[in-house]
Amino acid sequence: VPPKKGVRLRLAGPVAFDLVAPTTCEVLDDACVHALFARLGPDPLRDDADEDEAVRRLVASRLPVGAALLDQAVWSGVGNAWRAELLYLERLSPTGRVDDDAARRLWRRTRELFALGRDAGQVVSDPDAPDERWVYKRAACRGCGAPVLQEQVGGRTSYRCSAEQPG
Repeated sequence: VPPKKGVRLRLAGPVAFDLVAPTTCEVLDDACVHALFARLGPDPLRDDADEDEAVRRLVASRLPVGAALLDQAVWSGVGNAWRAELLYLERLSPTGRVDDDAARRLWRRTRELFALGRDAGQVVSDPDAPDERWVYKRAACRGCGAPVLQEQVGGRTSYRCSAEQPG
């Protein structure tokens, strides 16, 4: 099967792994790999990820939640599409801040949906319609039909429902 658009690296054997849209793609020695992992935040796909640490890092960030989620030192693996969909599902504005309760709900939702996305090989924000998005790159919110607003948050275009995610 040929790689999808955006694949920067494919590792193929009995199973193929595609690296899609990384910020960097380079070969690292052991010391560099260790240094890289040391600066990453908790990974929602790891069984041993520390939920309390994930909550602490997100709440402690001085950035708006939409920018903090893209900061790999806060949480590992959240990209722009995931950010838009997760914040929509939790009805959080990308320009706002979160408290402990909201951060914990967001972490748990992220873990749940990342697992579905890993298994499907794509962003899955609705298990009943895995190929659909709620707000990401949409003109209207799939949930309520209100216009989707686009704004720059964390150096990337963010997407939010104008009705269900107040700014």
